Amino acid sequence: MKKNNIIVVVVVLLVLAGIGVIGYQINEKKKQEREEQQLLLKIQNSYAPIVSSTKLKKIYIHKDNTYQKIGTLEKGVVFPLVKKEIQSTKDVYYQIAGTNYYVDYQNLKEVKNYQPNTELDSYIVTHQITTNPTHLYRDGKLMISIEEPMVLDILLTKNNQYYVKYLNEIYDIHESFELQEKSHVDLLQEISVLNFSNDISLEQLEKVIHLLKEEKKETISIADFTRWINGMIHLESNKILLLSYQELDDDKKQLLQENNYLVNTDLEQIEFVSGDTKLKIGDTKYYKYEIYNSTSIDRVKDMLNGIKEIKPVVPKVAVLNYHFFYDSSKGESCNETICLDIKNFRQQLDYLKQNNFKILTMQEFNDWMDQKIILPEKSVLITIDDGAMGTSSINGNQLIPILEEYQIPATLFLITGWWDISNYQSNYLEIHSHGDELHHNNYCNASGKCGYKGLLLSKEEIKSDLETSIRKIGSNLAFCYPFYQKNNTMVEALKETGFQLGFVGGNRKATQKDDKYAIPRYVVYKDTSLNGFISMVK
Repeated sequence: MKKNNIIVVVVVLLVLAGIGVIGYQINEKKKQEREEQQLLLKIQNSYAPIVSSTKLKKIYIHKDNTYQKIGTLEKGVVFPLVKKEIQSTKDVYYQIAGTNYYVDYQNLKEVKNYQPNTELDSYIVTHQITTNPTHLYRDGKLMISIEEPMVLDILLTKNNQYYVKYLNEIYDIHESFELQEKSHVDLLQEISVLNFSNDISLEQLEKVIHLLKEEKKETISIADFTRWINGMIHLESNKILLLSYQELDDDKKQLLQENNYLVNTDLEQIEFVSGDTKLKIGDTKYYKYEIYNSTSIDRVKDMLNGIKEIKPVVPKVAVLNYHFFYDSSKGESCNETICLDIKNFRQQLDYLKQNNFKILTMQEFNDWMDQKIILPEKSVLITIDDGAMGTSSINGNQLIPILEEYQIPATLFLITGWWDISNYQSNYLEIHSHGDELHHNNYCNASGKCGYKGLLLSKEEIKSDLETSIRKIGSNLAFCYPFYQKNNTMVEALKETGFQLGFVGGNRKATQKDDKYAIPRYVVYKDTSLNGFISMVK
């Protein structure tokens, strides 16, 4: 009986052990199935149309039914994936869209609201680059490395680096490559730069836009222009550059936007001067055609085609000479005849603006003197001497706010030994030389001769003074003789220090036949009436 009991117990134990083993195997299988399902879900969820790598990743090529490493992607590379149905946890690779390459599902992050880089898309491709191996850089860092050749279009060339587009992003190549020329469309050889004057009406703008549409012209940005003229990119032959130095009103902006025309207004980084010529690759001086409200559409068409304007040369330009400014409405006064109440200054500027006068920069005046450009018949140059009362932040600050309000340029001939140039900073006020310490009318030299200092110094002494002024100002374009006094020694010193213009008095208009070192000016006095002013500039 005892033996039978033992046998029963053993059998029961064996059965229980069997049941335990079977239960363990069932649990392990279920656990494995759960893990498989979780991994499958993880692989499936790693897909997104656009992803970026969160760590260094390997790139694979599918060959002989295996995935073989062909390269690497650095952290932060953005790329598209081909969507596919993942049925097995062994299927861990996604194809990179537009390529024959693959990546595994790990360390991928979805990029939402992705916008591909289109900065270079409008450029014309004239050359291709063949790499072997392929190394794509961004900001000096290797981002994509593929150990096989690749043929890519060159969109931009800069500093011996070739910029290409790959996976909708811009990369540069500067090693292990060959270049091949590619057939291309008609390329832009010359470009018309058109500037809308501040007086242009909406009606005139509509006419110009209609012409541009007829001529099938398309606009570019300042950045594209700079790259093109420096030979970094190629553009189609129908491109133009539109400028406006004033903020356009909303109606004009809307009209341009509706017609897909870009007008560049941020012009601080590049200087354009008025001219009558198109620009070509390699030019270093940038001319712009001026479109006024009175400019005929036929003339605008000539600008687009580079046809010179046939008209008489503007024979004379009024150069205006101011000195000191004060505001009588604030109780200010000035006893000198060369002072001017700002209410009178405003009247004069109003007259110039209302009558469509072109207010010149010093460079434009110099170019006109050299017969490089044609000016509108109504053109004036505004100059101010010394830098004293009302001209800066340390002595009244009347001049600069008015220039900025009216958005007109003027030149200050500054006595650099008396005032620091930092007190006269404005985009509308050029600073040129009035000497450093030449402005003395009761100076006595070593020989005992007394009078105007500039007339009593040697040429070397004058040159030393001028060079000091140039260092402080940063320009040797124009000089104004103190007290309008000059002699041959001063003129020689100007020429030898590189000055191109010298201004005196004279109370008459300047002509292109004038001596460039004796440019006459109209002096504006306290008692100069508006009619008297008009007679100067008309």
